[in-house]
Amino acid sequence: MLKKMITMGLVVVMMVAIVLSIAAADSTWKGDKISDPIEMNVATVWATNDASPNAALDYFEKKVELLSGGKITVNVHKGTLGAERSLLEDMQLGILESTIVTTGTLGGFVKLAEIFMMPHIFKDINHAIAVVDGALGDRMNELCLEKGIRILDWQVSDIRDLYGTGSAVLTPDDLKGKKIRVMETPFLVALYEHYGAIATPMAYNEVYTALQLGAIDGVQAGLAGISQGHHEVSDWFSSIQENIVLDIFAVSEKWWISLPKEAQDIIKQGAQEASVISTKICKEQREILANIWEKAGVEIHYDVDRAAFQKKALELYPKLTDMLGAANEDKWVDWIIKVGETFPVETQIPDEMYKGIIYDF
Repeated sequence: MLKKMITMGLVVVMMVAIVLSIAAADSTWKGDKISDPIEMNVATVWATNDASPNAALDYFEKKVELLSGGKITVNVHKGTLGAERSLLEDMQLGILESTIVTTGTLGGFVKLAEIFMMPHIFKDINHAIAVVDGALGDRMNELCLEKGIRILDWQVSDIRDLYGTGSAVLTPDDLKGKKIRVMETPFLVALYEHYGAIATPMAYNEVYTALQLGAIDGVQAGLAGISQGHHEVSDWFSSIQENIVLDIFAVSEKWWISLPKEAQDIIKQGAQEASVISTKICKEQREILANIWEKAGVEIHYDVDRAAFQKKALELYPKLTDMLGAANEDKWVDWIIKVGETFPVETQIPDEMYKGIIYDF
C-alpha cells in the first residue's frame, strides 16, 4: 500500500511539474483573472454612427469597460486606420487587436467567405443570421483561425443596392457599359460582367472621389454609404437588395490567447451583444437613411425590376459555385438554400439588447 501511495504521489508531482513547465514555457498564459490593465483597439472603415457596426461599437466599449470594472480599456477607431484588407493584415500580425469587416473582404483571406457574396443567396436578414449561427459559421471560424483570425460573432451591417450618377439603373440592361464599383471579390466582378457592366473593384474609402470625378458611374453598396458622403455625389439610388452584408466581429488570435479567461469572457459577451444591436439597427435604419438620401436630392427608386435582377443572377450560380471550388466541397451553397426553406422569416431580437443605444444620422 505504501509503495502504491508513493507511486501515486510521484505521478501527481510529475503531472504538476508538467503543467507548470508548460505554463512557464508558454509566455501567452496569463491565468484566469485580469491582473493587469488591458487595452483593446477596435477599428472599422466606416466614419460615422449611421453605419450600424460603429453604433454597436459604442455600446461594446461601454459594456466591456463596465463588466471589467475599468480593467479593459476599449479604443474605437472609426474610418481612420485604413481599408478592410489592411485592418485584417494588421490583426493577423497582432498590431491591431480587433476589427469588424465585411465577408466580401474576408474572402481574400478565406476562400469560403466568398459564398456570402452570392447574389440573392439569403431570403432575408434572419436567414443570413441562421446560416452563420449554424454549421457554416463554425466552419468559417475554423478556417479563420488558421489565418490568425478569431470570429467572436456575426452581424448584418447593410443591404447592398445600387446608386450612382447619370441615368438611373432600373433593370439589368441599364447596367450595360456602365462602370460600377464593386467590392474586391471575384463573385461581384463576375456578376457585374454578367450584367454587361464594367466591374471595377475599389476600396470603400476611394468611392467618394471616384463618383465625384466621374471615374465610375455607380456603386454596388448600401444606404450606409452616407457615412462616406456618397449621397452628396449621387443622382439616384435603386433598391435591388442584391446582397445582405454579413460582417465578422473578429480579434487577433495572437492577442486573444495572451488574455486571461476572464477578459476573453467579457470581450466575447460584449461582442455578441454588440452584434445583435448592429443587426437590429440595420433592419430599422433603412427607411430613415433613404429619407436622408432623398432630402439630399437623390432620386430613390423602389420601382426596379428586382425579379429581372434575380433571374439574371441565378443564371450565374453554376459559375459562382464552380468558382468556390474545393471551398464548397461540403455543398454549402445547397445547405444555405435548404436553411432558407425552413427558417422562419421573422425572428424577434430582444429589445433590452437595444435600449440606451444612441446612433446619429
